Amino acid sequence: MKTKFQLMVFFVIYWIFYTPNHAYAQRAISPELPNTIFCEINATMMDNDSSCKVDWRNPWYWYWDDGSGDEYTVWAVPDGETVNKFELPGGPAQVVGAEIYVGDGSFPAGGSFLGTDFLLVAYDNDGENGMPGTLLDSVVITVNNYDWVRCEGLNAIDEDGILYLGMRQLLYPPNVAPMGIDNEMPIVYKSYARQPFTGQWLFSPYQDFMIRAIVCFSWKQVGSFMLKNDTNIVVSRISDFNPVLGQRANLPQSIWVSRISDFNPAQGETPEDGVLTVIDSVFGMPALYLDTAMVSLPDGYYAYGLKRFNEEDSTYSDWSYSNPVYHILTSIEDVISKEFFSVYPNPTHEQVVVRAEAGVNNTIQVTDIIGRIVFRSKLPLSGEMTINVSDWPKGLYFVSLSDHGVRNKAVKLVVD
Repeated sequence: MKTKFQLMVFFVIYWIFYTPNHAYAQRAISPELPNTIFCEINATMMDNDSSCKVDWRNPWYWYWDDGSGDEYTVWAVPDGETVNKFELPGGPAQVVGAEIYVGDGSFPAGGSFLGTDFLLVAYDNDGENGMPGTLLDSVVITVNNYDWVRCEGLNAIDEDGILYLGMRQLLYPPNVAPMGIDNEMPIVYKSYARQPFTGQWLFSPYQDFMIRAIVCFSWKQVGSFMLKNDTNIVVSRISDFNPVLGQRANLPQSIWVSRISDFNPAQGETPEDGVLTVIDSVFGMPALYLDTAMVSLPDGYYAYGLKRFNEEDSTYSDWSYSNPVYHILTSIEDVISKEFFSVYPNPTHEQVVVRAEAGVNNTIQVTDIIGRIVFRSKLPLSGEMTINVSDWPKGLYFVSLSDHGVRNKAVKLVVD
């Protein structure tokens, strides 16, 4: 009681009762992420250059509330903080944003918080007794709307997936955004508060703060899981349901996959400058696509685009793009002209050996994909030269030899 009384000195409480119009459920899959639909899209050429692997990281919501605010709270003075503890499965996680419920503007009474700021904060759990410790990241958020405030720009990376996320009050009431509280059962008891100016973190008497983390997981880290805590709240990565209430799981969202061609990063072009061709439609799990048609495509740069279907309004998101990759139509063995010379290892990232007929007066020349000469030298009479390429930019190069000015066939060299 003493702890609760101390917090009451700083909290101003306002109660509003609602009649819930939907069943309580934990939601794990986020329909969108601030600024982009996907956390990351990676394209990787396979070793034989015959196919390309495309994998992506998906954003999720992680939260404890049922969506309806039952009361609200603000601190009587600035600097107080309210946070939720998030214990995310699978180890390392990246929190990229949040949603915080601030209500309809009726509390605090007599004030207006639109256009005011608060500080979104994320802490590691390395404080005393597992309380908030190291500040992982923070960002100033301007409140421009009622209800759920979308908080963007955070980049809090935690190695064990256990962290605290919430808001620090920057102003005096009544012109401050409140924190919504869901006090209906079930309650998870993961809300904490830090009194202004004292630096002391305490378990909050008000449960649960309506703070939702937007988290980037990799599918390798998470895998298939279903967690159940002491209150029988179920959290699943593939569903939006509570089996205790007899709800059913929703299907994963549909994703279109496109291949992008006819652009050249060496000339400052991006995938947005290329030609986009839709090649497939897949469900969001697993987050992996293998482009086996790559084997027959012409030499050049390629990238991939993904767009996600939004079931709520039957629309698709904008395209999100992967990194560029370079594809060689034929295998390395086919392009090496053994009649003239050989280049190995290929691909390489440290050094390459050029070997030709011994005793011949050859000049070796290497150019990049846009024709710039990056290396030129006489080949020793031994017929072999080792070239250090560790400082060269990754990409495609062309190695050629000339005997008394006569240019022989060029060999493609990939520096990875």
